[in-house]
Amino acid sequence: MNFEILIAFLLAGIIVFGGVYMLMNRFFKQESERRAYEWRKQNNDIVLPIRLRAYERIVLFLSRIEPKSLLLRFDFAGMDVLQLQQMLLQAVRDEYDHNVSQQIYISREAWALVVNARESLTQLINTCASQLNPQADAMELANLVLAAYSSNAKSPIDFAIDYIKNEMKQY
Repeated sequence: MNFEILIAFLLAGIIVFGGVYMLMNRFFKQESERRAYEWRKQNNDIVLPIRLRAYERIVLFLSRIEPKSLLLRFDFAGMDVLQLQQMLLQAVRDEYDHNVSQQIYISREAWALVVNARESLTQLINTCASQLNPQADAMELANLVLAAYSSNAKSPIDFAIDYIKNEMKQY
C-alpha cells in the first residue's frame, strides 16, 4: 500500500512538474519574442532614418557624377584634355570617397551597382581621353564624354539610381 501511494504522489508530481514546465517554457518564449520585437522596433526607429539618408546621399552621389552635372562644375577654359581628364577622375574619386561609408546602410546589390556606375564612368572618361590628343582643348573631351554618355539608352548611373529608388521604397 505504501508503494502505491508513493507511485501516485510521484506520478502527480511529474504531471504537475510537466505542466509547470510547459507553462514556464511558453511564458519565456513569448517574453523572448516580445523583447526581440521591441528591440527590432526600437532599432528600426533609429536605423530607418539613417538608412533613408544613406539612400538619399547615394542618389545624390550618382547624380553628381553624371557627366552633364560633373562637367558643369568646372571652368575648363584654357585647359587641355589631360588636365580635364585628371580633374574629372579626381572629382569622381572625391565624391566616391565622401560617400563610401553609406554602403553600410544599403544592400550589397545596390552598392555593387554604385561601384559599377563609378567604374563605368571612369572607364568612359579614360576611353574618351585616349581618343584625343592630350594637348587638345578640354572642350573636345567634354563634348566627347557627353556624346558617348548620351548614346547609351540607359547608363549604369541611371540603372543604379532606379534600383536604389525601388529598394528605398521597401522601407
